Amino acid sequence: MPEIFGLIAQLLVDEQPLEEHAVQMDDGTTRSCFVASEEGKAFSIEIGNLSAYEHVVFEMLVDGTQIDSFLLENGDWKVRSSVKISSQTCKPLVFSKIVTSDDDDALDSPTELGSLGTIEFRVWWVQKMMKRDPTDDWEKKLPDTPISERAKVSTSHRISLGPPTAKQKGIRQIVRQMEPDKGPVARLIFRYRPKNVLQAEGIFNITRENPVQEPTSPRNLKRPAPAEKPSDEECSERARKLRRTSSVSLEVKREPAPNRTPHSISELSATEEVVVLREQVRTMQERLDRLERERTVKAEFSQVPKLEHSSQHRFVKKEEPLSQVRRIVKREVSPIRLPFPSGEIFDLTDD
Repeated sequence: MPEIFGLIAQLLVDEQPLEEHAVQMDDGTTRSCFVASEEGKAFSIEIGNLSAYEHVVFEMLVDGTQIDSFLLENGDWKVRSSVKISSQTCKPLVFSKIVTSDDDDALDSPTELGSLGTIEFRVWWVQKMMKRDPTDDWEKKLPDTPISERAKVSTSHRISLGPPTAKQKGIRQIVRQMEPDKGPVARLIFRYRPKNVLQAEGIFNITRENPVQEPTSPRNLKRPAPAEKPSDEECSERARKLRRTSSVSLEVKREPAPNRTPHSISELSATEEVVVLREQVRTMQERLDRLERERTVKAEFSQVPKLEHSSQHRFVKKEEPLSQVRRIVKREVSPIRLPFPSGEIFDLTDD
């Protein structure tokens, strides 16, 4: 499943994960893959936050349209079979066939043609701010207008909404984006296509020889298998071999290692002499630099004014009169409240 920094998402059909093909890292914060879509099939989403971020929001876009957002605390997992499309209604997401038209006006459709066939999660680092009363009435829609037959699209499927189910109004959770100017901390993109399209493009049967390495997360860490404990017979055999090796090594006469260092520079060739002299110069330069640093540090410490402890004040300079020393004052919490720093606000409804 696409995962970046412990931020995880996958699609489920009939409670089973969709097989992902051609998983790749588009850049340092974006991962994408292809999945096979089947007309008329509803799908669910599963998202998780195993990252170092305390709170994140998964902003979900289908075919380029923002449809829902989900707040996850660290360690949270969520599975959703429907999305909130109004204050009191949920609808499932369904793979559907694109309706085409020969009408030239369909070329001006508001549908983002370049985003057709994509399900994207933009993950934002956020800070929880406050909760508010249940939301007022609102409603979201997905574009379902026909697309011109002359339009260039890479898929014959799009996402539509299934039959509605009622839900109660939830409490509004307000969160603020942290570092919004840097964009989302991660983007997880699913490009869905009919199975025959993936096969025709050579994507469905791709076997990756060099699979993308999964980012380190608690789910990827495996404890090594414990080593087998040797038997008593193996221990005894190792001890006997060790004793034999030790007795033999005592009988070996150690010959002194030959002194390969010349007694004087005059015994060296011209090239070797240059190497030795350069090494001596480097050693002397390092020693000179060290002495210079020590002298500089001592000079700086000698210029620091001496401090003495006073019973009425923490530390007082000798040359500074007591009347000029600022007394330590306990600060009280100010009743003034500054506004939050700038950043886009997410108004989420608790599930």
